[in-house]
Amino acid sequence: MYPKHVKEFLRCYDIQYPIIQAPMAGGITTVELVASVCNAGGIGSFGAAYMSVEQLDHDIKAVKKRTSALFSANLFCFDVPPAPAWEATNPAISQYMKLFEQFGIETPSKYPMIEDLFSKQLEVLIEHQVPIISFTFGVPDRKQIERIQSYGGKVWITVTNLVEAQQAQDAGVDALIVQGYEAGGHRGSFDPQAKPSEQIGLISLLQLVSGAIDIPVIASGGLMTGKSVMATMVLGAVAGQLGTAFLGCQEANVTASWRSALKCAQDTDTILTRSFSGKLARGIANRHTKLFEKMEDEIPPFPYINSVTGPLRQHSKQIESCDHQSLWAGQSCRLTRSMGAASLVELLGKELQEAARF
Repeated sequence: MYPKHVKEFLRCYDIQYPIIQAPMAGGITTVELVASVCNAGGIGSFGAAYMSVEQLDHDIKAVKKRTSALFSANLFCFDVPPAPAWEATNPAISQYMKLFEQFGIETPSKYPMIEDLFSKQLEVLIEHQVPIISFTFGVPDRKQIERIQSYGGKVWITVTNLVEAQQAQDAGVDALIVQGYEAGGHRGSFDPQAKPSEQIGLISLLQLVSGAIDIPVIASGGLMTGKSVMATMVLGAVAGQLGTAFLGCQEANVTASWRSALKCAQDTDTILTRSFSGKLARGIANRHTKLFEKMEDEIPPFPYINSVTGPLRQHSKQIESCDHQSLWAGQSCRLTRSMGAASLVELLGKELQEAARF
């Protein structure tokens, strides 16, 4: 049924389907979601980047009680920049302050302190010998990679262009997650200032990377069906990583208004924006993104604006308003299906089988 390179990947990771649930940070990827995907024959993934070490420790223990299968956890790997000056005259800062006043949210006068949790989070993952640790926004140092591999763990890196792919392979990692322009959520670009014009579509990127890289590549971006995953295998991918497809699952921690927006979105409704976090990310356009569309270049960097907008996003979630939620979604989001995670994995597997008959 599957090409030889895919069969080798399935055998290596002891999974039934070449389906990986993407590690969406911010509490979306619950213990129940991760375990359900694993038990159904795919690979479930924690978006661990914003987790406290206590929560991370708890959730890893909890998922291990629910499954004996391989699972993954993802961290953001980057150097936190110095806090920029808080400039109330900055058009973007001024607009954020107006929104805080409008919704009765305490208006900050400076950026919140950002604790760099990366090293502590990584220690928790290594202590628990998490089978797969993936990294976004960059590559950890070789000693960290070797520590993970020393207990048999695998290291995966998200890449968005050929240069990043070559850097990751040179660092000695086990696989690449090739993220196309179509993908929802944050771009995995190593360059925090990467521009929308520099982003590459999945089909082009897969051809470039699979022809130049010797380690397995996993396709990510706009994949919603088994047929789409099969298409990437023809171009050299060993598996598909799907994020938006799992937002419709009952185990995902997603608001009702967000789920509704996914279903109602037109094919041109997602955009790349910095307005929620300071880093380029794809989501469904809403009132918030429209307010900032002409001042994208004025928005201070990630992770500072991500912390600033947190209370605003939380307020919008609590009242089930789409206006100021970060409605992360890939370009094919209207194909999201409402069902349990295990049922979705099984359906994707059936679609893969049907696609293989062509």
